[in-house]
Amino acid sequence: MLSLSVEMKLGHMLKKIWRLIDYVPSKRKPFPIVVFLEIVMPILDKKFTLEINEDDDMESGMLHGNTIPSTNTIQLKNTVYDNAVDGNGMDRMTIGHEIGHYLLHFDVEPQFASIVSDYSIPAYKSAEWQAKAFAGELLIPYTEARNMSVKEIMETFQVTEDAAKYQREKAKNTC
Repeated sequence: MLSLSVEMKLGHMLKKIWRLIDYVPSKRKPFPIVVFLEIVMPILDKKFTLEINEDDDMESGMLHGNTIPSTNTIQLKNTVYDNAVDGNGMDRMTIGHEIGHYLLHFDVEPQFASIVSDYSIPAYKSAEWQAKAFAGELLIPYTEARNMSVKEIMETFQVTEDAAKYQREKAKNTC
């Protein structure tokens, strides 16, 4: 369960983002994640930098994306970016996840998820969990997932089956 302060912060931030780009979740269209990344992020933060790197340049190909708060940078694999442009659910979630880190954890030095284990703290205090929750809610508003099948969520919001199942379950338990 989300802590109330994290949930409120996340909800408030997402509503501001949706208003900023005139996105209406109830119209059941995919959130324009690439447009948001390329056009809106530099407006929100004049120091924002997006780096699209060759796949081999990203930690021996292990990382799909990375956020570096100290340089105001989001780094993505070239294939992640290209696939997100094409509507690939996993890569759209990766971009949403990195945007979540950028917006929620701008004042926190990064710790690589594959190196640092978050299992000893409550989920809602985990930066990785928060970024994942942000991406899920940004791309699949649970208020919309409530009355949709997993397949409908996947097709409508261009997300993975796992993400669709998670948000649908969250919607059932929240509403």
